[in-house]
Amino acid sequence: MAIHITFFLLISCLFFQTACTSATSPVKSAIPTRGDYTFMHKEISNLIKKKMKKNDVTGLSIAVVDGQKIVWKDGFGWADKKNKIKATPETVYRVGSITKLFTVTSAMQLAEQGKVDIDQPLQKVLPQFEIKSRFKNADSITLRNIMTHHSGIPANYARGMWSEEPESFTRLVDLLKDEYTAYPPNTIFSYSNVAMTLLGHAVQEVSDQPYGELIEQKLLIPMGMSDSYIANALRNETKSSKGYSDNAEAIAMPLRDIPAGGLNSTVLDLANFTKMVFAGGRSGGQQIVKAETLDEMMQFQDGDAPFDLGKQMGLGWFLEKQDSTGSGLKASHGGDTFLFHSMLTTYPRYKLAVIVLSNSESAAGIVSEIADEALTLALATKTGIRRPDTKHLSDVELPATSEDLKTFPGYYSSENGVIQIKNDGDRLQLISDDDTLNLILRQDGKYHLQYKLLGLFTIDLEGLDELGISYGVKNGREVLLGEYRGYKMFVGEKIIPTPITESWKSRTGSYEIINPTPATFYKDLELGIENDFLVVRYAVQQPYKEDVEEGGQFVLKIVDDLNAVIHGLGSGLNETIRVVHQDGDELLLWSGFLLRKVR
Repeated sequence: MAIHITFFLLISCLFFQTACTSATSPVKSAIPTRGDYTFMHKEISNLIKKKMKKNDVTGLSIAVVDGQKIVWKDGFGWADKKNKIKATPETVYRVGSITKLFTVTSAMQLAEQGKVDIDQPLQKVLPQFEIKSRFKNADSITLRNIMTHHSGIPANYARGMWSEEPESFTRLVDLLKDEYTAYPPNTIFSYSNVAMTLLGHAVQEVSDQPYGELIEQKLLIPMGMSDSYIANALRNETKSSKGYSDNAEAIAMPLRDIPAGGLNSTVLDLANFTKMVFAGGRSGGQQIVKAETLDEMMQFQDGDAPFDLGKQMGLGWFLEKQDSTGSGLKASHGGDTFLFHSMLTTYPRYKLAVIVLSNSESAAGIVSEIADEALTLALATKTGIRRPDTKHLSDVELPATSEDLKTFPGYYSSENGVIQIKNDGDRLQLISDDDTLNLILRQDGKYHLQYKLLGLFTIDLEGLDELGISYGVKNGREVLLGEYRGYKMFVGEKIIPTPITESWKSRTGSYEIINPTPATFYKDLELGIENDFLVVRYAVQQPYKEDVEEGGQFVLKIVDDLNAVIHGLGSGLNETIRVVHQDGDELLLWSGFLLRKVR
């Protein structure tokens, strides 16, 4: 079964760092003794060991915070398997996008000092910032837009993002001058590492202090985060974890965009960060940020943009209402690099937090699940509040409605490629690459996915039984919508064929990247026409693996003879591929990579 069938949950919940988690029922229905975390310790330890074994995870650390106390801390497996160094609460990991919480907090410190206004255009704070736009009368991009991932700036500038010797992140502002925004500001939630890196650059400019030094002096040191630091890679120290793929040590490629993902830390240090949040901004006798600043950061800032599907973003924080449990707001952020995965999740109302860090590529699907279960048991331990058992709406299989059999079928662009919905009698089917899945109508009117093993036996996919899929029209665009525990996402946008110009037809064929970097993972690119769509197909090669792996495809929507955009709604979509000329050759330019037609 190809990996693509799980993208509805994994892409939105992990790669783009939303606060949702892998679907699972609570580890046990028993009620812990109030105030005694022994039960949680035992149950979560067993869960961690089970998940690590099943997923070939080498090392993992966890900390649970109640108010100003760490009520449980532990490490599992190896930080350095070869040298027999165990993972502990003191192990230093790359924490990826959790860094963004520190970048935003630093910007809010400057706002408190009157040095920036988060509603002013980014260009006023970072005058050298320029980016093209084809959207007439679009608003200026503000710092608030960036903090809520509504800036419209492309998700990534792929070339050079990962490199053995990365350039300074301040180079991005120059690289973007000839790029286009993907959306007008305040149009859609679209997660952007590039935008957050620009925010870090702006913070550096305003403070007149190097970004890493500023974060260390204004945040890490005052909060007692003595083992944490900003860098594009882990230091070669005993405390530093190695990275693992397929249970073997692998190269952890350095990162250029450090304000988006350059923090290296421990679960204990990140526990100190949550203590600061729970103490109204105070830590170590200092007021790191004002209590009212923290309150604003945890207020919903979105929900009114044309393509928003609900409220989910504070300033930097992913927010979820948890009304069904009585636990109030849930505030979280996760992080992913190629080899390291992390989750920091909190119930601010009850001053509870869980931090989970891991050093293995295969841990992508479990850090959120472990953190969610630990937070659920911590809440039950402290308050007696229990998460209600999940109500399975898929026990009774219903035939697809006649209306759905008409509206669903077609091809859709998603953040993970092209999918197809077709009808098969009274049933809808979803096709992703070589996988065919049944869409089973539930009692709530939404559909869940079911896989046909070996073409004979139908099984519900683990982790997707709670994901409900529906068809809708959003601002005139036909879309598939997904909903998981209240979190809503775009599954895909229906592709409507449009004429392909002769100039773009002439460009179909195979392409090579002529300016690759050591971390270039796009391989075997091909521009072709399928089902009357202009399609880019590609394979991938991870920087720590030798084999070229199955890749994906995306559809291009032609803008004019020299420009096309990646079709769809979401992060990484609606971004521009341009035709450029260099030394007499016609090339395609995509996220910094130059592609030359070879046949």
